[in-house]
Amino acid sequence: MQITFDLPDEVVAQLHPIEDKLPQVLELGLRDLEYIVRIAKTRALVKLKETRN
Repeated sequence: MQITFDLPDEVVAQLHPIEDKLPQVLELGLRDLEYIVRIAKTRALVKLKETRN
């Protein structure tokens, strides 16, 4: 799949040295994001449960 989007120059400068690894970087970033969302949902459920007790 090919995706095109605009990035700030600062981000482009950071990504340029690892250009050949961008698919792996994106995959790892998505995994991290999913993990963060799961943690946030879990914390919200725990907090909700605590307020109901």
